[in-house]
Amino acid sequence: MKELRLLFWLSLFMVGTLFAQVDTTRTLTLDDCVHLALKNNYDLKLARINNRVAERTHKQSYSNILPSLTLNYGSSQYERGPSSYLGNDYIGVVPTLPFTYQKTTGKNYFMEVRVGQNIFDGGRWYWNIKKTRIDREVSDYNLLASRQNIIVTVRQLYIDLLKQQKLLEVKKQAMERSEEQLKQVQSMYEVGSAARVDVYRSKVNLGNDRIAFLNQQTTVEKARQSLNLAMGREPTAPLVIDTTVQFPRQVGELQELVERALQNNPTLKTYQKSIISANYNTRLAKSAFLPNLSAYFFYQRRVPRFKGLYDDFDREYNWYLGISLSWNLFNGFNDYINVQKAELNLRYAREQYEYQILNLKSKVSTLYTNLKALEEIIQVNRTNLLSAKEDYRLAQERYRLGSGTLIELRDAQVKLANAEQILVTAEFNAYLTYAELQQALGELVYSYK
Repeated sequence: MKELRLLFWLSLFMVGTLFAQVDTTRTLTLDDCVHLALKNNYDLKLARINNRVAERTHKQSYSNILPSLTLNYGSSQYERGPSSYLGNDYIGVVPTLPFTYQKTTGKNYFMEVRVGQNIFDGGRWYWNIKKTRIDREVSDYNLLASRQNIIVTVRQLYIDLLKQQKLLEVKKQAMERSEEQLKQVQSMYEVGSAARVDVYRSKVNLGNDRIAFLNQQTTVEKARQSLNLAMGREPTAPLVIDTTVQFPRQVGELQELVERALQNNPTLKTYQKSIISANYNTRLAKSAFLPNLSAYFFYQRRVPRFKGLYDDFDREYNWYLGISLSWNLFNGFNDYINVQKAELNLRYAREQYEYQILNLKSKVSTLYTNLKALEEIIQVNRTNLLSAKEDYRLAQERYRLGSGTLIELRDAQVKLANAEQILVTAEFNAYLTYAELQQALGELVYSYK
């Protein structure tokens, strides 16, 4: 029976291990990577914690309008020494008066109940509630901005990994062309139609292309590690991404894009809400110049026995019920300076908001212009690539017929490799620019729940 149980748990462990291995090596789509990042990214986890703190702070602000209730218990042991006074008169030691030559000891037990209620505090509780509510909304928008930043970051890293992998293919093709070229030169050298120096030069060219290929492999690995980190995974974890993903680049008119950004960008909304928060903070500071009015109730019992705290409630007690008015008339200009600081912070928030509007407009305009330019550059580079392929083919043919040199062939080969790299870089830069434009518009976050 024990053997069967052991076999069962061993089988279950092996199946779980198998599934875990399959999960780490499965092909991840762009949406898969984004969802993993939204779940595991550490910066986003910190943003969620800050959001909860803001929510708790807002709830805490209501405590200023609720009554306070305090219950105190205590006990004390005392010793009273012999006295030579009767009231305020010194009488010395009188044997017929025991208290003049005897000391007394005992215990006291007490219980206190204090109830307080804020009636008016210059409006501080009111403005504090409104301010913390706005601060919570600012935190909500900060969390939204953090989510969007993570989404855009993952998209950019995903695109960069695709770009580096594509460049790796380009460099591999360049290395393979150099290998074929070396074989061709060696064959021509063996039949006497090529010089030995051409063989050496071909080997050098192959070595250089191989070095470029190996360096690109390192770049691909760095890009893979960066994407893993953004998803909250181990940097060296296996990662295979979908290379067939499509990135549409559909944009409207510039003015429309600017209006959408001003309306939806979460970072801009945080600055907008910060103005309201700073305004409430100014009113909060000014409330310090008004008086405070509160009501209180105090009940106390003090007895020599602990049990006496709960017996004979009609004896050994004191209670007070009253209203307290306090007004701070001068505290070294502290309140006045606090108001000045709050007004400066309000001015700062307004200036910051205006700057962010201009900055966002500039960013959308720049990204829009860059994207349009990249579209034209891509079309030009596609034509250049076709021309470079044809030049390389003709250079190969001329060298084979003996009418061309190896230097001309190598030059055509390098131009072809550069044309391929430029086209790949331009295409993926367009994808990256489009992702930044989506971030500025502030709409990408709503695509992921």
